[in-house]
Amino acid sequence: MGMLNTMKFKYEVAMRFCTLLSLFVVVLLTSYSSSAQTFSSNSVDQIVEEYRGDETPGLAIGIVRDQQVIYERYIGLADLEHQVPIKKATRFNIASNAKQFTALALQVLVEDGKVSLDDDIRIFFPDLYKNVDDPILVRHLLNHSSGIRDVYDLWAISGITWWQEFIGNADAMALLTRQNDLNFEPGTQFLYSNSNYILLAEIIAKVSGKTFSKYAASMFEALELRDTGFTDSYMDVIPNRARGYGNFGQWVAFPAVTNFSGDGWLYTTLEDQLNYEIALQSKGIKAFDDPLRQSQALVPGSTIDKYGYGLEHSTYRGTHHIYHDGSTGALNASFSRFPEENLSILAISNNGQISTRNITDKITDVVLGETLRTYPKKWNPEALYNRPANSSVVGYYDSNTSRPLFHIVERNGELWREMEGLNPVKLLHQTGNIFYYESNPDWRVVFDKNEDGTKRFTIYFVSSDPLEAVNVDVSSNTLSYKQMFVGAYANPETSAELTIELDSNNALILHALGNQMPLDMKIKDSFRAFGYRFKVKRADNGKVDSILLNNDRLRNVRFSRR
Repeated sequence: MGMLNTMKFKYEVAMRFCTLLSLFVVVLLTSYSSSAQTFSSNSVDQIVEEYRGDETPGLAIGIVRDQQVIYERYIGLADLEHQVPIKKATRFNIASNAKQFTALALQVLVEDGKVSLDDDIRIFFPDLYKNVDDPILVRHLLNHSSGIRDVYDLWAISGITWWQEFIGNADAMALLTRQNDLNFEPGTQFLYSNSNYILLAEIIAKVSGKTFSKYAASMFEALELRDTGFTDSYMDVIPNRARGYGNFGQWVAFPAVTNFSGDGWLYTTLEDQLNYEIALQSKGIKAFDDPLRQSQALVPGSTIDKYGYGLEHSTYRGTHHIYHDGSTGALNASFSRFPEENLSILAISNNGQISTRNITDKITDVVLGETLRTYPKKWNPEALYNRPANSSVVGYYDSNTSRPLFHIVERNGELWREMEGLNPVKLLHQTGNIFYYESNPDWRVVFDKNEDGTKRFTIYFVSSDPLEAVNVDVSSNTLSYKQMFVGAYANPETSAELTIELDSNNALILHALGNQMPLDMKIKDSFRAFGYRFKVKRADNGKVDSILLNNDRLRNVRFSRR
């Protein structure tokens, strides 16, 4: 970027941060923090040491409290081939944690009056979703309520392993242009989709007249995040880059040949991220009337309360929690912000075997200690009925999630839970219609019926919401029934195809995603395969005319019979 352009951007945007940045120096030199004085690093060191290995990829950990860095630690290697250690200058790809900065860049344009959250995205991209009458607004992109399907999952059903391909935002836009349907009506639900933030990056580029990476670079310069930036090309030279590694019997390097921006692919140092946390923790100054302040809130004019400007909003053991996790290949990053405690915890790793979220949670428990509440006992339901007869609860149950079917069976007078790919678990009786897992006594299982009289069971966990599964009819699996599904099906939006055939033993075989597997339709007109859920749609004459594919990020992707 030329010097004149940089100065112009600073005049329009950066001045709203100058008060904040000047305050950093004062804060760092004069701020008094009792928490910093009393904080002991030994307990955090013990957590970090669990992840130390000999000549392995590593980890960067940092904690900010009351605008001060109270812990900063680096272990392991950034580059195994050249035995380069992770250090303060090491730059990591923080994956989806980049979304908060894409959202911040968008909010700058909103406050400058160049974009409105109420703008329909087809103002910028008229070729998108011509068959969708409902408005798809910029605000819907920010909090994943647009219903737009995730491009990475769309590529997956086409048999494309995206991280092995030389593809980027342009390819994502081309794929989205081919889409006719959404997962749901925009603004009505939350469903995470990386497509939303790729679109935001493209909107920023179109409105600003600059490439997204150059626009973001000026913002990072104004924020004095000097070692932070999005890339223009996978071939860019990134000084002090940490390479990602997985271990499959031996360490292997994760390839970096894609060229995306906005949904991730931000390279930064732990030091820069700690400085950003200091900026966010500073209070009582005019700079918090600018995009920085808004970026930490929920999106206005939306009913979505779990996701805002590239940030997840929740509670952690009773404490307000703003956080995000990022993972691409073997690169992982997590951060947790506790605004009421003026506390931020960050973990970044290039080791695919490490869960950075587990690390940040462990450190949170240590640092906040007694401030945190004990887990709510959601697993303590009341017994409303007598003990059911075993024969009355056996059968298949569907949770309408990506989980396999639950199969409740009776063995020697005892109930067991079976699931494909998991070990069977005995269900022990506690009282009335309540049982519990023998393998996890804190998990309670309640058998009853829902409003329409259908049998169901509900699992009550210790620290998360209960999971309900309803009894489903088992398909007949007669030969005539199986023959209804034989044929070829195609999805023109992705060029993906699937074929169902009968083998010599009259067993159904599904060919899809470049693989094949036996098809066991336990539920009438429904089956699971390759990690997806499929629902059969019939015409008025009862014949199968299409199959709908679902997973955690795709809803009702239609494969029509050819």
